Amino acid sequence: MIKKILIYTLVLVLSTLELECHAQNATILLDSTYVRCTSLSSMTSINYKRILVLNSAGSRYANFVCTTDNNRSLKSFKCTITPMNGKKRTLGKKDISSTELSENLADDYTTHYLEVTNSTYPYMVELEYQTDYSNGYISMPSFAPAYMHGANVQKAVYHLVTPQEMSWSYKCVNMETKPHIRVEKGEKHTIWRLENLNPYKHDAFMPAMESILPHMYVTPERFLFYKIEGNSSSWEEYGKWQWGLMVERDILPDRLKEIVHEITDTISLKREKIRALYNYLGHTTRYVSIQMGLGGLQPMTATQVYENGFGDCKALTNYLKALLKECGIESNYVEINTQNPKILRDHASVYQTNHAILKVPDPEGDLWLECTNSEIPFGFLHDGIAGHDAVVYSNGTASIETLPNYPDSTNIINSEVHIRILGNGNAEVVVNEKYHNQCSENMHVITKLAPAKQTEIIKGEIAAPSCSISNIKSIGKEGNHPQLHLTYSLESQDWISRSGNRMFIPISIFRRSSPQFNKERELDIEVRNGHTWVQKIQLELPQGYVIEGIPKDAAASCCLGSIKFTAKASGKYVNITIERKYSNGKYDAAKIGEIKGFFTSMDKICGQKIVVSKQ
Repeated sequence: MIKKILIYTLVLVLSTLELECHAQNATILLDSTYVRCTSLSSMTSINYKRILVLNSAGSRYANFVCTTDNNRSLKSFKCTITPMNGKKRTLGKKDISSTELSENLADDYTTHYLEVTNSTYPYMVELEYQTDYSNGYISMPSFAPAYMHGANVQKAVYHLVTPQEMSWSYKCVNMETKPHIRVEKGEKHTIWRLENLNPYKHDAFMPAMESILPHMYVTPERFLFYKIEGNSSSWEEYGKWQWGLMVERDILPDRLKEIVHEITDTISLKREKIRALYNYLGHTTRYVSIQMGLGGLQPMTATQVYENGFGDCKALTNYLKALLKECGIESNYVEINTQNPKILRDHASVYQTNHAILKVPDPEGDLWLECTNSEIPFGFLHDGIAGHDAVVYSNGTASIETLPNYPDSTNIINSEVHIRILGNGNAEVVVNEKYHNQCSENMHVITKLAPAKQTEIIKGEIAAPSCSISNIKSIGKEGNHPQLHLTYSLESQDWISRSGNRMFIPISIFRRSSPQFNKERELDIEVRNGHTWVQKIQLELPQGYVIEGIPKDAAASCCLGSIKFTAKASGKYVNITIERKYSNGKYDAAKIGEIKGFFTSMDKICGQKIVVSKQ
C-alpha cells in the first residue's frame, strides 16, 4: 500500500511539474538541513533531499558526495530510489565508495560518494545522511539549496537548534526570508523556509555564482575549534583568533637568516629587496595543498617550509612574510576569495575566503603578492584577486580592504599583422603582438612552454583551419604592469577561398568568438575584464591582381563595448584597422536585446571579405 501511495504521489508531482519544468532535468522537491549544536565543541548535521529525476541529464542532481576529516564523521546514510514503474531500492553506507586520494599532498580528508542511477525515467530519490563534528566548529553548515544549474527547488528548509543561551548570527545573501523561532526545553529552534527557487541557466557574461545564488551563513559568536577558543562577532574579533594561530610561526633558522641577508644587504631600494626575496621564494619552493586538522587555517612554520621546500598558500605566504621581517620589512597576511569578489563586511565567516596572499604596505603603492605561483610576475594583480575584497590581518586584528584593479584603458592587445598573398591563394603571415596588464595574464605562460605547446596555443587563436607556425619568439616583461611581446610566422593554404580568377580574403586572420546567449536573459550581464584589442593588418596582394571589392568603414556600439573597422587601399596594399573595446561593469538584463544586436553587428563586420581578381 505504501509503495502504491509513493508511486501515486510521483505521478501527481510529475503531472504538476510538466508545465513548470519544460527543459528541466530534475526538480529538488525538498532540501532539508537540520543542525543541532549541543555545545561549542559538538554539532550534528542531518541532511535530507527528495529529488525527482526526469531524464539522464538529471541523474547528477541525485548523486551523493560528502567529505569527512578528523573533525567530521559520516555517522549514517540512506538512499531510497523509487522508479515510476519498477521496484523500490534502498542503499546504505555499505554501498558508498570512499577514497582518501586527493589533489593535496597531505590532508585528512576522505571523500564518500555514490552515483545514483536507474534504467528508466522518471524516478524519485531520497537521500538522508548525518555528519557529526567532534573537535568544534567555527561556523555552522551553510544553507545553499539552489547549488546547481538546471534544477529548480520547490521547498528548502534550514532548522537550527542551539542552547538557548548560545549567541550566534546569520547573514542571508540573495534571499529574503524571516526565520520562525520557538524555545523548547531550554533549546532555541530557528527555522528558515524557501519555496519555488527557479534555476539559473548558464549564460554568457554571467556574474559569479556566489554573487547571485541564494545562500546563508550562520556563525556562533563564540566558538571552540581544536580546543582553541575564539570570537567571530566581528572581523576585528575573529582577527585576534587567526592572529593567534600565527604566533611564533615566522621564526627562521640561523642559516636561512644568513641567506636573507646575503640576498638583500647589498640592495638599497626597499622594493628591490622585496622582489629579490619574492624571486627566492619562487626558485626554492613549490606549492602543495596541505589540510590536516587545524592546518586548514593555520600555516606551517617558516622553518618547515625551508626544510621541506614546499607549502600551501598559507604556508608560503607566512614564509615570505618571515623573510621580509628578517630584513626589516613589515607585511600583512591576507585571506581572499578567488571566485567571489565580495566579502560580507558585517558578518565574519572565515568560509567566505579560500586563498592566502601577502600585502606589503609601501608609499609608492601597496604590493599584493601571490606566493604560490612563480609564473605570476612580481606585484601583478591577477584575475583571481584584482578588485576583490580581502581580509587583512595586522597588529592582532583584521579588517576588510578592496584590492585595486587595472583600468580598462591599460588592458590592451596591439596586433600588427602583415599578410602576403601568393598567386596560388596561399598566405604568408608575420604577426607582431603586444599584450598589456590583464591581457597578458593568459598568454604570459607561453614564455615558459616548449615550442610544440606554443604552436598549439597560437593555432587556437588563428582562423585558418590548417596552418604551419614558425619563428615563435616571446618576451615577457614582469612588474606591476606586465607585458608580453609575441612574434611568429605562419603559412596557410586554406584561409583564402577562390572561385575562378577571384580570391575572397577575410579581413582578419584571427578567430572570431562572439558569445552565445540564451534565448531569454535571466541575469544581469557582467564584464569582469574590460580591455581594448587593436588589430592593424596589412594585406599585400599578389602580382597581377586588382581589388574588385573592399568593405566600407563600419562601426557598432552598445553599453558594454564598441567596434570600429576601417580599410584603405594603396597600390598593392590594403591597410585594415579593427578596434574592439569592452568596458568593465554590470549591465541590466533588460539591455540584452541591445547587446545581442551589437554582437550580431560585430560578427557581420568581422565576417567581411575583400574580393580581388586577376587582370
